[in-house]
Amino acid sequence: MNIEYRRTVQGSYMVLEGKRAALGFEKQMLKRNDIPQLLTFHSLELNGKTQFWYDIGGMRSFRDIILCEGITADLLYELFSSVKEAYGKLAKYLIEDEHILLHPDALLYEKREDTYRAMLCFCPLEHDDVKEQLAQLMRFVISEVDHSKAEVTALCYELYAITEREEFSFYDLMERLGRECKDSDLSEDFSYDESDFMDTPDYDKPVAAEACRYDRLRYEVPEEPEERVSEKKSLIKKLTDGFKARIIELLPDFLKGRRKLLPEKKPFRDIEFDEVPQPEEETMLLSEDRTGCRGRLIYESGGRGGCDLQVDKNPFSIGSRSGGNDAILSSEAVSRYHAKIFRRDGSFYVQDLNSKNGTFVNGEILPYHKAKKLKRMDVISFADVVYRIV
Repeated sequence: MNIEYRRTVQGSYMVLEGKRAALGFEKQMLKRNDIPQLLTFHSLELNGKTQFWYDIGGMRSFRDIILCEGITADLLYELFSSVKEAYGKLAKYLIEDEHILLHPDALLYEKREDTYRAMLCFCPLEHDDVKEQLAQLMRFVISEVDHSKAEVTALCYELYAITEREEFSFYDLMERLGRECKDSDLSEDFSYDESDFMDTPDYDKPVAAEACRYDRLRYEVPEEPEERVSEKKSLIKKLTDGFKARIIELLPDFLKGRRKLLPEKKPFRDIEFDEVPQPEEETMLLSEDRTGCRGRLIYESGGRGGCDLQVDKNPFSIGSRSGGNDAILSSEAVSRYHAKIFRRDGSFYVQDLNSKNGTFVNGEILPYHKAKKLKRMDVISFADVVYRIV
């Protein structure tokens, strides 16, 4: 199965191509219901293969969020919690877990009021099972975590170790993350509300009860005296603190001994991106001095006024949000995290971050994830804000 991103005048799309798997009742469920937790899509047959086009306008992939914001326990908990919530709401539609794609480039999020909301990808194409996908997800995480931060690195290796077990589930990862994030309430996280199924069209309560077997979130635990619960929590905290301290102590030797088992930092082989063209000549856009990469973007038009930008970081992020960007553009058309400029192999490129209104180089719109090499006097448009490179 191949994954690629395309941009048209209608919007931004993720395109999956492969061999279609057999569908049963799910086909009817998708026809009869508008499922808000799933990416909207349409399919077509081309050269004996099936293509699925998913509308991903304004969303960001798991990979992009991790690379841009850095790996922390709270961020992982937020991203995984959103997936857990989406899974819980999907249960009433009887969508098989095996048909949900959890690849770091196919797991998409939209941000609402500073909270990430997962949009799951229903993929009726042949692909790896859920356990292998989760293992791949955690391999990507440990390949990108900052190994100088011992605590979060130890946590990531613990999560990866969970995926190496013979029997595990996504909710085992959530349970471990929940213990790490002190603000989380595990009793709430793993609770289950049957009222979620009461408004399901065309299904009565017995059917809803049958649907519960697809939901791994349901745990029926008898109530215990408060003192007993407090003793258990104290014991669990003591054990986990001791285990975490031991992991941090052994981490340097562990890394030295297991370094060859870590995945290399390279794109997944099942994803095809356009090759970055080799530079024909040296670009004069940016130069590297003692302060790092330097360059200028001259403001030409658009937005509510603007000023020239000094590109002095690698990567250099651009958007309308005041936090998390190196350049803030005052325009309602510019997305909060719109694009970034970065250096690679001696040349400099611009990459769109799946912005709502697009990034253009000399009038050509950039698909999500496609890096465009920059040359002197190129015109870059971040939505309606236009700059020229000098």
